[in-house]
Amino acid sequence: MTATAGWPLAAAVDLADLGPLPASISLGAGQSTGIHPLPGHDGWLAKLYHRPADTDAAACLDWLIRLPPSMPATDRARVVASTSWPVAALVDGGKTIGCVLPRAPAKFRAAMPPDGAERYLEIDWLARPEASFVRRGLTPPTWEQRLRVSHDLVSVAVLLGRYGLVYSDWSYSNAFYSPTDFSAYVIDLDGCGRHRMSNIFQPNWEDPHTPRGIPADATTDRYRVALLVARVLTGERATVHALHALADLPQPALTEILRDGLLATTAAQRPAAATLLAVLDGRPYLRMPVQRLPLPARPAVAPTRVPAAAPDVADPAPAPVVVDRPVHVGRWFAAVVFALLIVGLAVYLTSL
Repeated sequence: MTATAGWPLAAAVDLADLGPLPASISLGAGQSTGIHPLPGHDGWLAKLYHRPADTDAAACLDWLIRLPPSMPATDRARVVASTSWPVAALVDGGKTIGCVLPRAPAKFRAAMPPDGAERYLEIDWLARPEASFVRRGLTPPTWEQRLRVSHDLVSVAVLLGRYGLVYSDWSYSNAFYSPTDFSAYVIDLDGCGRHRMSNIFQPNWEDPHTPRGIPADATTDRYRVALLVARVLTGERATVHALHALADLPQPALTEILRDGLLATTAAQRPAAATLLAVLDGRPYLRMPVQRLPLPARPAVAPTRVPAAAPDVADPAPAPVVVDRPVHVGRWFAAVVFALLIVGLAVYLTSL
């Protein structure tokens, strides 16, 4: 039995039974070589790993696949609506070499500039100020719409935390949002670990309390979820700018809990995702004592408005051309004049 109704095959599928796979819809990044549509199974994708999963990773994937049927109905509904949860392991020669995932629904796609091609809307688009949307001819999201996306993201974080799962790689490219109902959809959950896992992150998502090489845990997820929500709500990409922009949020409780999550002096003091979700729901922030690092100074910001074209300016008058004449030129000129006078005098005397 699997997470999503409609998957017609078993929880483990031999790759040879699927036949030749179409071209990948992904360039291949992170742990995968590509993500391929499954022939004869619309709405399902085959994700192939760079190398076979080791024993622990394969066991964790199997556990993930079998987990949703044991969940309460509300959690199963969240799995289906907001995640690309794995439904089957792909095996080859007895080794787990990938998994089957549901394809994100079409509502998370839209025609996007500059070419108007339809693509999935990564959360990256929301980490921009209103002016950035206007310049691209797009309608800026409202505060309520940003809240809705954040609510779905944190709901997935709460779901994972309830079952001791660590995601680690919370970032722009691992979640989509819908421009119609502003729901969110988190992908790549097949890489989750139980309680601890590799510290996976993209540039500008470093956790100051989980240095590179240190395994990620629940507190690492708390930091990166808080950072993602801060960027979505403020429209600021740089962490320091987002931290300052949090002061402008219309809900002061959100300012406090997000700054606690990002500036706590110890990882253990970071508020849980469930607490953040309650504040997003409009409940009061029942704050435990949290010691924060000082708010970093906000660097100078260059104006973001860029003129469409440079203003017309009349060409300046050309500068006068100055020729540096040598001193001997004047002497040469006088000698020529004197010679002409002598010749003229000689001609005159001859004619007498």
